[in-house]
Amino acid sequence: MREILSRAQASRLGDLGLSLLAAVITLAGGIWLGQALMSPEWTQAVTLVGLTAAGLLVLLAPGIGLLAWILLAPYAPHIYLRLDFGSGIPNLDLGRLATLLMLYLLMAQAIRRPSPDAAKWLAARLGWVEALMAASIAVMALSVLSGVDGVIGGLQNVFDFLAMPYLVYFFSRTWLRDTGGFVGMMGTVALAGALMGLITAREQLTGQAVFSPVFYTLEYEQNIRLVMSLFGHPSTIAMALAVSVPILAYGIRFPVGSKMRAWLGLALAATLAGVFFAYMRAGWLGALLGLLVPAMLNRDLRRMLLPLAPLIIAVVVLAAVFFVAVDEAGAKRMLPAQTS
Repeated sequence: MREILSRAQASRLGDLGLSLLAAVITLAGGIWLGQALMSPEWTQAVTLVGLTAAGLLVLLAPGIGLLAWILLAPYAPHIYLRLDFGSGIPNLDLGRLATLLMLYLLMAQAIRRPSPDAAKWLAARLGWVEALMAASIAVMALSVLSGVDGVIGGLQNVFDFLAMPYLVYFFSRTWLRDTGGFVGMMGTVALAGALMGLITAREQLTGQAVFSPVFYTLEYEQNIRLVMSLFGHPSTIAMALAVSVPILAYGIRFPVGSKMRAWLGLALAATLAGVFFAYMRAGWLGALLGLLVPAMLNRDLRRMLLPLAPLIIAVVVLAAVFFVAVDEAGAKRMLPAQTS
Protein backbone atom coordinates (compact mmCIF):
# COMPACT_ATOMS: atom_id res chain seq x y z
CA MET A 1 0.00 0.00 0.00
CA ARG A 2 2.80 2.37 0.92
CA GLU A 3 4.58 1.54 -2.32
CA ILE A 4 1.44 2.41 -4.31
CA LEU A 5 1.09 5.72 -2.46
CA SER A 6 4.77 6.54 -2.95
CA ARG A 7 4.46 5.82 -6.67
CA ALA A 8 1.36 8.01 -6.91
CA GLN A 9 3.13 10.82 -5.04
CA ALA A 10 6.18 10.47 -7.26
CA SER A 11 3.95 10.61 -10.33
CA ARG A 12 2.23 13.73 -9.01
CA LEU A 13 5.57 15.36 -8.20
CA GLY A 14 6.80 14.50 -11.69
CA ASP A 15 3.71 16.01 -13.30
CA LEU A 16 4.06 19.09 -11.11
CA GLY A 17 7.71 19.43 -12.08
CA LEU A 18 6.91 19.17 -15.77
CA SER A 19 4.13 21.74 -15.39
CA LEU A 20 6.48 24.15 -13.61
CA LEU A 21 9.14 23.61 -16.26
CA ALA A 22 6.61 24.27 -19.04
CA ALA A 23 5.43 27.42 -17.23
CA VAL A 24 9.00 28.69 -16.86
CA ILE A 25 9.79 27.99 -20.53
CA THR A 26 6.55 29.66 -21.63
CA LEU A 27 7.21 32.71 -19.45
CA ALA A 28 10.81 33.03 -20.60
CA GLY A 29 9.78 32.56 -24.22
CA GLY A 30 7.07 35.20 -23.87
CA ILE A 31 9.52 37.70 -22.36
CA TRP A 32 12.08 37.01 -25.08
CA LEU A 33 9.45 37.26 -27.81
CA GLY A 34 8.11 40.54 -26.41
CA GLN A 35 11.62 42.03 -26.30
CA ALA A 36 12.33 40.77 -29.81
CA LEU A 37 9.13 42.29 -31.18
CA MET A 38 10.06 45.66 -29.67
CA SER A 39 13.58 45.55 -31.08
CA PRO A 40 14.71 46.66 -34.57
CA GLU A 41 15.01 42.95 -35.51
CA TRP A 42 11.30 42.28 -34.99
CA THR A 43 10.91 40.77 -38.46
CA GLN A 44 13.18 37.85 -37.54
CA ALA A 45 11.07 37.13 -34.47
CA VAL A 46 7.88 37.12 -36.56
CA THR A 47 9.55 34.85 -39.12
CA LEU A 48 10.75 32.44 -36.43
CA VAL A 49 7.30 32.22 -34.84
CA GLY A 50 5.60 31.75 -38.23
CA LEU A 51 7.97 29.03 -39.40
CA THR A 52 7.76 27.28 -36.03
CA ALA A 53 3.96 27.24 -36.21
CA ALA A 54 4.09 25.95 -39.79
CA GLY A 55 6.56 23.22 -38.82
CA LEU A 56 4.44 22.07 -35.88
CA LEU A 57 1.36 21.96 -38.11
CA VAL A 58 3.20 19.79 -40.65
CA LEU A 59 4.45 17.41 -37.96
CA LEU A 60 1.13 17.08 -36.12
CA ALA A 61 -1.23 17.09 -39.12
CA PRO A 62 0.68 16.54 -42.39
CA GLY A 63 -2.43 16.73 -44.57
CA ILE A 64 -3.58 20.06 -43.17
CA GLY A 65 0.01 21.32 -43.20
CA LEU A 66 0.33 20.42 -46.87
CA LEU A 67 -2.88 22.31 -47.72
CA ALA A 68 -1.69 25.34 -45.72
CA TRP A 69 1.63 25.20 -47.56
CA ILE A 70 -0.13 25.16 -50.96
CA LEU A 71 -2.28 28.13 -49.97
CA LEU A 72 0.50 30.26 -48.44
CA ALA A 73 3.30 29.43 -50.89
CA PRO A 74 2.76 32.44 -53.25
CA TYR A 75 2.69 34.87 -50.32
CA ALA A 76 5.34 33.34 -48.05
CA PRO A 77 8.28 35.52 -49.24
CA HIS A 78 6.21 38.66 -48.61
CA ILE A 79 4.75 37.86 -45.16
CA TYR A 80 7.95 37.15 -43.21
CA LEU A 81 8.03 33.39 -43.75
CA ARG A 82 11.63 33.28 -44.92
CA LEU A 83 14.88 33.32 -42.96
CA ASP A 84 17.93 34.78 -44.70
CA PHE A 85 21.20 33.36 -43.37
CA GLY A 86 23.54 35.49 -45.42
CA SER A 87 25.82 34.86 -48.37
CA GLY A 88 26.79 31.26 -49.05
CA ILE A 89 24.15 29.69 -46.79
CA PRO A 90 20.83 28.52 -48.27
CA ASN A 91 17.83 30.43 -46.98
CA LEU A 92 15.05 28.68 -45.09
CA ASP A 93 11.57 29.42 -46.35
CA LEU A 94 8.17 27.79 -45.93
CA GLY A 95 8.58 25.46 -48.91
CA ARG A 96 11.97 24.11 -47.90
CA LEU A 97 10.94 23.68 -44.28
CA ALA A 98 7.73 21.82 -45.14
CA THR A 99 9.53 19.63 -47.68
CA LEU A 100 12.27 18.61 -45.25
CA LEU A 101 9.80 17.87 -42.46
CA MET A 102 7.57 15.77 -44.69
CA LEU A 103 10.55 13.83 -45.98
CA TYR A 104 11.54 13.26 -42.35
CA LEU A 105 8.06 11.91 -41.60
CA LEU A 106 8.23 9.53 -44.56
CA MET A 107 11.70 8.26 -43.62
CA ALA A 108 10.70 7.86 -39.97
CA GLN A 109 7.63 5.89 -41.00
CA ALA A 110 9.71 3.69 -43.30
CA ILE A 111 12.18 2.89 -40.51
CA ARG A 112 9.54 2.33 -37.84
CA ARG A 113 7.20 -0.58 -38.56
CA PRO A 114 3.71 0.96 -38.81
CA SER A 115 0.79 -0.15 -36.69
CA PRO A 116 -2.57 -1.14 -38.22
CA ASP A 117 -4.03 2.22 -37.11
CA ALA A 118 -1.34 4.17 -38.97
CA ALA A 119 -2.25 3.08 -42.49
CA LYS A 120 -2.99 6.65 -43.51
CA TRP A 121 0.63 7.54 -42.74
CA LEU A 122 2.04 5.02 -45.20
CA ALA A 123 3.79 6.52 -48.20
CA ALA A 124 2.15 6.13 -51.57
CA ARG A 125 3.62 3.50 -53.85
CA LEU A 126 6.12 4.65 -56.43
CA GLY A 127 5.10 4.25 -60.06
CA TRP A 128 6.16 5.23 -63.55
CA VAL A 129 5.11 8.85 -62.95
CA GLU A 130 7.53 9.17 -60.04
CA ALA A 131 10.23 7.43 -62.12
CA LEU A 132 9.82 10.03 -64.88
CA MET A 133 9.96 12.82 -62.31
CA ALA A 134 13.17 11.45 -60.82
CA ALA A 135 14.67 11.11 -64.32
CA SER A 136 13.82 14.72 -65.19
CA ILE A 137 15.43 15.92 -61.95
CA ALA A 138 18.57 13.90 -62.70
CA VAL A 139 18.77 15.22 -66.26
CA MET A 140 18.23 18.80 -65.13
CA ALA A 141 20.90 18.41 -62.45
CA LEU A 142 23.44 17.70 -65.19
CA SER A 143 23.21 21.34 -66.26
CA VAL A 144 24.21 22.65 -62.84
CA LEU A 145 27.95 22.56 -63.57
CA SER A 146 27.54 24.82 -66.61
CA GLY A 147 24.98 27.14 -65.01
CA VAL A 148 25.54 30.82 -64.31
CA ASP A 149 24.46 30.53 -60.64
CA GLY A 150 27.22 28.12 -59.63
CA VAL A 151 26.84 24.64 -58.21
CA ILE A 152 25.10 25.63 -54.97
CA GLY A 153 22.78 28.10 -56.65
CA GLY A 154 22.01 25.65 -59.44
CA LEU A 155 21.17 22.84 -57.03
CA GLN A 156 18.91 25.20 -55.08
CA ASN A 157 17.08 26.12 -58.29
CA VAL A 158 16.62 22.48 -59.25
CA PHE A 159 15.31 21.69 -55.78
CA ASP A 160 12.99 24.71 -55.54
CA PHE A 161 11.55 24.77 -59.04
CA LEU A 162 11.61 21.10 -60.06
CA ALA A 163 12.02 18.69 -57.15
CA MET A 164 9.71 20.53 -54.76
CA PRO A 165 6.62 20.55 -57.06
CA TYR A 166 7.17 16.85 -57.75
CA LEU A 167 7.38 16.17 -54.02
CA VAL A 168 4.15 18.11 -53.45
CA TYR A 169 2.47 15.71 -55.88
CA PHE A 170 3.89 12.70 -54.00
CA PHE A 171 2.97 14.18 -50.60
CA SER A 172 -0.58 14.73 -51.85
CA ARG A 173 -0.83 11.08 -52.88
CA THR A 174 0.38 10.11 -49.42
CA TRP A 175 -1.66 12.34 -47.11
CA LEU A 176 -4.65 13.37 -49.24
CA ARG A 177 -5.56 9.97 -50.65
CA ASP A 178 -9.08 9.69 -49.22
CA THR A 179 -12.22 11.54 -50.33
CA GLY A 180 -12.00 14.13 -47.55
CA GLY A 181 -8.40 14.92 -48.45
CA PHE A 182 -9.26 15.26 -52.13
CA VAL A 183 -12.15 17.61 -51.39
CA GLY A 184 -9.89 19.64 -49.10
CA MET A 185 -7.29 19.84 -51.85
CA MET A 186 -9.89 21.07 -54.36
CA GLY A 187 -11.11 23.70 -51.91
CA THR A 188 -7.57 24.87 -51.23
CA VAL A 189 -6.71 25.09 -54.94
CA ALA A 190 -9.99 26.94 -55.52
CA LEU A 191 -9.15 29.52 -52.87
CA ALA A 192 -5.57 29.91 -54.10
CA GLY A 193 -6.62 30.21 -57.75
CA ALA A 194 -9.43 32.66 -57.01
CA LEU A 195 -7.14 34.92 -54.96
CA MET A 196 -4.40 34.94 -57.61
CA GLY A 197 -6.99 35.50 -60.34
CA LEU A 198 -8.45 38.50 -58.52
CA ILE A 199 -4.97 39.89 -57.82
CA THR A 200 -4.06 39.54 -61.51
CA ALA A 201 -7.27 41.21 -62.69
CA ARG A 202 -6.86 44.01 -60.15
CA GLU A 203 -3.35 44.88 -61.28
CA GLN A 204 -4.30 44.74 -64.95
CA LEU A 205 -7.31 47.02 -64.45
CA THR A 206 -5.93 49.43 -61.84
CA GLY A 207 -2.15 49.22 -62.26
CA GLN A 208 -1.67 48.49 -58.53
CA ALA A 209 0.52 45.48 -57.84
CA VAL A 210 0.14 43.27 -54.77
CA PHE A 211 3.29 41.89 -53.12
CA SER A 212 5.44 42.66 -56.15
CA PRO A 213 9.12 41.72 -55.71
CA VAL A 214 10.19 44.46 -58.18
CA PHE A 215 9.77 48.22 -58.03
CA TYR A 216 8.63 48.78 -61.58
CA THR A 217 6.01 47.64 -64.05
CA LEU A 218 6.13 47.05 -67.79
CA GLU A 219 3.41 48.29 -70.06
CA TYR A 220 2.68 47.75 -73.74
CA GLU A 221 1.81 50.69 -75.96
CA GLN A 222 -1.84 49.61 -75.85
CA ASN A 223 -1.80 50.11 -72.05
CA ILE A 224 -1.70 46.35 -71.44
CA ARG A 225 0.36 45.73 -68.32
CA LEU A 226 2.66 42.83 -67.54
CA VAL A 227 1.44 41.55 -64.19
CA MET A 228 4.23 41.75 -61.60
CA SER A 229 2.25 40.80 -58.47
CA LEU A 230 3.56 37.99 -56.24
CA PHE A 231 6.21 36.56 -58.60
CA GLY A 232 7.61 39.50 -60.57
CA HIS A 233 6.63 38.12 -63.99
CA PRO A 234 3.27 37.33 -65.61
CA SER A 235 4.36 33.95 -66.95
CA THR A 236 4.74 32.51 -63.43
CA ILE A 237 1.33 33.55 -62.18
CA ALA A 238 -0.25 32.56 -65.51
CA MET A 239 1.24 29.06 -65.16
CA ALA A 240 -0.03 28.74 -61.58
CA LEU A 241 -3.50 29.80 -62.67
CA ALA A 242 -3.55 27.53 -65.72
CA VAL A 243 -2.53 24.51 -63.62
CA SER A 244 -5.50 25.18 -61.32
CA VAL A 245 -8.04 25.11 -64.17
CA PRO A 246 -8.28 21.30 -64.76
CA ILE A 247 -8.50 20.62 -61.01
CA LEU A 248 -11.40 23.04 -60.63
CA ALA A 249 -13.09 21.85 -63.83
CA TYR A 250 -12.98 18.26 -62.58
CA GLY A 251 -14.08 19.31 -59.12
CA ILE A 252 -17.31 20.80 -60.45
CA ARG A 253 -18.44 17.32 -61.53
CA PHE A 254 -17.09 15.59 -58.42
CA PRO A 255 -19.80 14.27 -56.05
CA VAL A 256 -19.70 17.13 -53.54
CA GLY A 257 -22.44 19.32 -52.07
CA SER A 258 -24.15 22.08 -53.98
CA LYS A 259 -22.41 24.80 -51.95
CA MET A 260 -19.00 23.31 -52.66
CA ARG A 261 -19.85 22.96 -56.35
CA ALA A 262 -20.97 26.60 -56.50
CA TRP A 263 -17.76 27.69 -54.80
CA LEU A 264 -15.67 25.71 -57.27
CA GLY A 265 -17.58 27.29 -60.16
CA LEU A 266 -16.98 30.82 -58.85
CA ALA A 267 -13.31 30.00 -58.23
CA LEU A 268 -12.98 28.63 -61.77
CA ALA A 269 -14.46 31.84 -63.18
CA ALA A 270 -12.07 33.99 -61.12
CA THR A 271 -9.14 31.78 -62.14
CA LEU A 272 -10.01 32.01 -65.83
CA ALA A 273 -10.35 35.78 -65.46
CA GLY A 274 -6.86 35.86 -64.00
CA VAL A 275 -5.51 33.77 -66.87
CA PHE A 276 -7.09 36.18 -69.36
CA PHE A 277 -5.82 39.35 -67.66
CA ALA A 278 -2.29 37.93 -67.37
CA TYR A 279 -2.11 38.23 -71.20
CA MET A 280 0.27 35.31 -71.69
CA ARG A 281 -0.24 33.03 -74.67
CA ALA A 282 1.18 30.03 -72.82
CA GLY A 283 -1.25 30.62 -69.97
CA TRP A 284 -4.19 30.86 -72.34
CA LEU A 285 -3.16 27.67 -74.13
CA GLY A 286 -2.66 25.86 -70.82
CA ALA A 287 -6.08 26.93 -69.54
CA LEU A 288 -7.69 25.86 -72.83
CA LEU A 289 -6.08 22.43 -72.62
CA GLY A 290 -7.06 22.29 -68.95
CA LEU A 291 -10.68 22.58 -70.02
CA LEU A 292 -10.58 20.40 -73.12
CA VAL A 293 -8.75 17.37 -71.74
CA PRO A 294 -11.04 16.86 -68.69
CA ALA A 295 -14.04 17.45 -70.97
CA MET A 296 -12.84 14.70 -73.30
CA LEU A 297 -12.53 12.32 -70.35
CA ASN A 298 -15.81 13.21 -68.63
CA ARG A 299 -19.13 13.20 -70.48
CA ASP A 300 -20.98 15.35 -67.91
CA LEU A 301 -18.25 17.97 -67.96
CA ARG A 302 -18.29 17.93 -71.75
CA ARG A 303 -22.02 18.63 -71.76
CA MET A 304 -21.53 21.49 -69.31
CA LEU A 305 -18.73 23.12 -71.30
CA LEU A 306 -20.27 22.63 -74.74
CA PRO A 307 -22.37 25.86 -74.57
CA LEU A 308 -19.16 27.76 -73.74
CA ALA A 309 -17.34 26.51 -76.85
CA PRO A 310 -18.29 29.52 -79.08
CA LEU A 311 -17.15 31.91 -76.36
CA ILE A 312 -13.84 30.06 -75.94
CA ILE A 313 -13.23 30.08 -79.71
CA ALA A 314 -14.00 33.81 -79.87
CA VAL A 315 -11.59 34.54 -77.03
CA VAL A 316 -8.85 32.48 -78.72
CA VAL A 317 -9.31 34.33 -82.03
CA LEU A 318 -9.29 37.74 -80.34
CA ALA A 319 -6.21 36.74 -78.34
CA ALA A 320 -4.38 35.71 -81.52
CA VAL A 321 -5.27 39.01 -83.22
CA PHE A 322 -4.26 40.97 -80.14
CA PHE A 323 -0.86 39.35 -79.80
CA VAL A 324 -0.10 39.75 -83.49
CA ALA A 325 -0.73 43.47 -83.04
CA VAL A 326 1.38 43.54 -79.90
CA ASP A 327 4.26 41.71 -81.59
CA GLU A 328 4.17 44.21 -84.45
CA ALA A 329 4.27 47.09 -82.00
CA GLY A 330 7.03 45.36 -80.02
CA ALA A 331 7.54 48.24 -77.62
CA LYS A 332 7.30 48.30 -73.89
CA ARG A 333 7.70 51.13 -71.48
CA MET A 334 8.86 50.95 -67.90
CA LEU A 335 6.83 52.72 -65.26
CA PRO A 336 7.17 53.00 -61.47
CA ALA A 337 5.17 50.29 -59.75
CA GLN A 338 2.07 51.18 -57.77
CA THR A 339 1.81 48.91 -54.77
CA SER A 340 -0.94 48.59 -52.25
